[in-house]
Amino acid sequence: MAVTTEEQEYIRLRSYLNPYLKGKNVDAVLDALATSSSYLVNSIQAVNDSLYITTAQGNYLDLLLADYGITRDPRIGLSDDVFRTIGIQVKNRKQVRDLINNILDAVFGDEFCKATSNAQTFEPYALQNGDTLIVNFDGANTSTITFTSSQFTSIAAATAQEVANAISIGLSNLGVSGSAIVNNDGNGNYVQLLSSTIGASSSVTVLGGRSQNVFLFPSTVPSSGNFSTQWTISLQPGGNLRFTWTGGANPGIGDVQPMQYVNIYGGGFTSSPNQGTFTVVSAQDGAVGIAYFEINNPTGSPGIVVQGTDSAILFYVPIRETILSKQYYAAVYQTQKNILQIFMPAVTQVIKRSRIGSAHLHGVTEYPVAQFVFSEGSTYSSTGQAAYFIMDDLGTSYLFYVWLNVFGGSNTNPAPAGFTGIEVTINSSDSAATVATKAMAAIAAAYPLLTLSTVDNVLILENVTVSTETDAGPSLPTTLGPYIFDTQQGFVVGGTSTTLTEEVNGETSRVITVASSNGFPNESGFIVLGYGTQNQEGPIPYIAVPSSGTILISPAYFIQQDHPIGESVLLVTQNSPIVLPTNGSYYQPYLTDTASGRVWAQGLIDDIVAAGVTVIFTILYPNDIGLGGWQSPSPSANEISYIYGP
Repeated sequence: MAVTTEEQEYIRLRSYLNPYLKGKNVDAVLDALATSSSYLVNSIQAVNDSLYITTAQGNYLDLLLADYGITRDPRIGLSDDVFRTIGIQVKNRKQVRDLINNILDAVFGDEFCKATSNAQTFEPYALQNGDTLIVNFDGANTSTITFTSSQFTSIAAATAQEVANAISIGLSNLGVSGSAIVNNDGNGNYVQLLSSTIGASSSVTVLGGRSQNVFLFPSTVPSSGNFSTQWTISLQPGGNLRFTWTGGANPGIGDVQPMQYVNIYGGGFTSSPNQGTFTVVSAQDGAVGIAYFEINNPTGSPGIVVQGTDSAILFYVPIRETILSKQYYAAVYQTQKNILQIFMPAVTQVIKRSRIGSAHLHGVTEYPVAQFVFSEGSTYSSTGQAAYFIMDDLGTSYLFYVWLNVFGGSNTNPAPAGFTGIEVTINSSDSAATVATKAMAAIAAAYPLLTLSTVDNVLILENVTVSTETDAGPSLPTTLGPYIFDTQQGFVVGGTSTTLTEEVNGETSRVITVASSNGFPNESGFIVLGYGTQNQEGPIPYIAVPSSGTILISPAYFIQQDHPIGESVLLVTQNSPIVLPTNGSYYQPYLTDTASGRVWAQGLIDDIVAAGVTVIFTILYPNDIGLGGWQSPSPSANEISYIYGP
């Protein structure tokens, strides 16, 4: 970007002159001076930028960092921004572990080097004025962020970007390191909480707030009852409140444990001192009148309350998300003296996909897969709450639970909050394969868009998700690159071409007739006949272009093949092999080895580690066995691999 423009330079020069000096001649002189001075100012700035690592680009950045022994591998298309970041980190020579962590972050990105916590629901978010989110980053002070209507166009339909902005600003105002960003895995935008710390000490823990009922950061407990559940609230010693189930739907307290937290908001608790987020002190499962949970709330009040809404009481596990919570991560650990253990994903994100000449495929279709293994019908209890499984990883349209109702028994619907139920009636005599088949039939009837199959007693579900990226469409003659070049060919042809209008062979005249010789220089040059066919011949030297329909072949050359009427005649623009620049400016296509970035990072780390320190690299692959995942019980899922990305 220019530092100054001709218009700005004109104004600057004009300011030095007496305002009475004006007219066409004065303006012409100032315009001429402004043109040259703006060019000089911008050139000086460009030269100055090339002197410093923080501003240099391209080859100039390579030259500066080469002085410190840091080189860019041309095979991986490392961008200037990433290469500059790595160069600055290595040049500054921080403590080795911190330096390696910073290199890993530059190469693999925040997603793999910092703790994150993802909302399990997608925008829009139905928030309310005054909603809160309680979150802890890196085990430091716990922070409460409050959402207000003024932060959103419509707080009842908040976008993920608006929520992320509100969280980041709230954390900044509290002086807390941490942020929120928007992510999208193909199903829709959602909020992602992101620690600011790189490495093993990074963590994110969501601890409650009413907005948690909207975002559903991990992890929910499948217990809460529904709108009909009745609670009898009684005071206990020490300021505790006991919530005893005394009517309505079974809340399933059996999954509730001490140190989990409960969100009590809305419904029958609206405007009550019992509203809020509380840590569970104790819990007991059992029949109506026996099952209960206790919280510490000295200001709460006793009474009998019917929930009124399914989400009035929801339980959560305060999961501390770290980089080890991810399937793939990049981090360094010092397990013993002088031994560094470094974990890396198999591939990196540093590949420069915006490179000149690059081509991209769009409209990719993803196939999220879930598998469930069933047992014989006799293994499922025919009394009490029915056995069930939750489906929550195929997108928000597929938040459902499947429950197994044993025929002739007295199973009750478990009814976990936030999920739609699918009942499967089975017999105690059913085989495991039969139970799986019945479950598949019930799900197919409720959700026909899912792709379902069974292998023995394994039920496989696929949700076909079409990419939001539009297809690039067909290439046109005017489409700019990429182009394919033969670097082994001894010449280069251009866009100038025509066709023969008479047969050419070793006995024909030196003057060959063509449809049009326009575009062929009227001077010595080279042509190729039948380019790209088995009849190709050339480069053939020619002397001149006598007319618009003829080309004069050099008498020193003898035609060796028979060339029929209509065969192509191409102008040779360079009678030597092509040498392609590595920056893609010739719009040559290229294939990127996504593992080469990781290999380059390994070599860089080996170079910066001091002598006597042993580095052990552990490469994390996408599936259980390398890239194949052959231990999967489903043959159709063996080749489903997510090579890079969340």
